[in-house]
Amino acid sequence: MDDQEPEFDAELIAHLKALNRIISQTHGTPGEVFRCIGNLFYDHATDYPVDAEPYAGYRDKRAFYAAAVKGRRSVLEVGFNAGHSALLALWAQPGLTYTGVDICHTAYTIPCAEYLAQVFKHRFTMFKGDSREILPRLATHHRERKFDTFHIDGDHAESPVRTDISNLLRLAPESALVILDDIDFPGVAKAYNEFIELGRLRPATLKGFEESRRQAVAIAVSDKQFLQPNGNNT
Repeated sequence: MDDQEPEFDAELIAHLKALNRIISQTHGTPGEVFRCIGNLFYDHATDYPVDAEPYAGYRDKRAFYAAAVKGRRSVLEVGFNAGHSALLALWAQPGLTYTGVDICHTAYTIPCAEYLAQVFKHRFTMFKGDSREILPRLATHHRERKFDTFHIDGDHAESPVRTDISNLLRLAPESALVILDDIDFPGVAKAYNEFIELGRLRPATLKGFEESRRQAVAIAVSDKQFLQPNGNNT
């Protein structure tokens, strides 16, 4: 598996700039400068021109995420924000389908989602709402949706992260890949470690990406063996 950042083609760069322009309409100077929540391409709360090159400081993080979705069929992400990680996943793995969940408190979120839906059509789906409500609904009302990869990058407080992990495990098949961003946040780390200790998640590795290269991103696989013989959770 390639552990280097993929060479971005003109198509991806064009889509990236389009997202940046959308963000600039409400957060920055329309058509010129944008500022958004931190993501795989740009640093948090920093002003950038809409045609800015991806932030070099996150090169390893982008390379890791692109490598993680290689060969994957379907990603469910909590925390769509402006869609930068969604764009990278859809570009890096042709044929992959993406489902995002976001509470959409930020003005640019829905316009960015509409843009990606127009570009990627049936490969892109977005659910607006609180993940604590959407994920259980997916498990009960949309059982036809299957996911082999999960990316958690929503609320970073301990309780919501714990709830997100618990709910996504209802959707996860055996050995599904679970990626948690910003593991250096105390709430994210504590919730993640609880599921590791319970055996519901097992730490995983990706060749070429030791912990320092992942830049505060944890990777694990779901483990259905935590189910007792009678079918009850421990």
